[in-house]
Amino acid sequence: MNERKTTAINLRMSSEVKELLRLAAAKEHRTLSNMLEYLVLQYCELKGVRLVDSKTTGAEVRHKTGE
Repeated sequence: MNERKTTAINLRMSSEVKELLRLAAAKEHRTLSNMLEYLVLQYCELKGVRLVDSKTTGAEVRHKTGE
């Protein structure tokens, strides 16, 4: 994914989870934002979550059933 990032997200988490994220990001030499993006992409790949062609169907998301 080498596209320009134009969408922002604001979220809240416990200080413990933030520290875990910081440690994981440091271990991988990533920023917090990049680590979050990486984790989301890895989760989606693992669980079969993917975007469908948005040109014809909108921002529909498909995923495996039964999970």
